[in-house]
Amino acid sequence: MFEEGHQTILNYQRTWTDEDGMQRSEPAAPSILIHKITLHFIGNPKEEQAAAKSVLINLRCPTLSDYRWYKDVFLTNVLKREDGLANF
Repeated sequence: MFEEGHQTILNYQRTWTDEDGMQRSEPAAPSILIHKITLHFIGNPKEEQAAAKSVLINLRCPTLSDYRWYKDVFLTNVLKREDGLANF
């Protein structure tokens, strides 16, 4: 079973269509391997983004002394989002 997974990763081909409409493919084992390792150790980034979104929605400043801390947390979570650097 593990050997099948290894061979799937090592033989992975990235395919795309070029300007002429031709199907092209190239080996992409390093990129898929890095992706799989990242998912294994870090986990799915979509789950973290969902948690960050709920934190952004629920931020409140009970006192003015907490403002700076809340501002830093807010901006950190905004920049973690996929659209964090987009113009609004």
